[in-house]
Amino acid sequence: MNEKMTMKRVDGVYANYLQIGQNGFEFLFDFGQVYLEDDDAQFHTRIISTPVYAKAFFKVLGDCLERYEHSFGIIPEELISNGPADNWWMT
Repeated sequence: MNEKMTMKRVDGVYANYLQIGQNGFEFLFDFGQVYLEDDDAQFHTRIISTPVYAKAFFKVLGDCLERYEHSFGIIPEELISNGPADNWWMT
């Protein structure tokens, strides 16, 4: 496929909270923010994907993480278990 992809300008939105759900047909990725003084997450973006594209996303994300760690060093596991990732849930 030699199609040229064009991308209009999109605004980036910071997320430190992720909730993932799935059923027999799709995966739901709900992104948002949670603050220390407020336990409630404020969701701002929902991405709905088929299982095929969710798995492709998982593979690409893993490849990107490997390249990141190769360039910048290993992401410490204690940051995953005691940091922002504590706010990421799968339902």
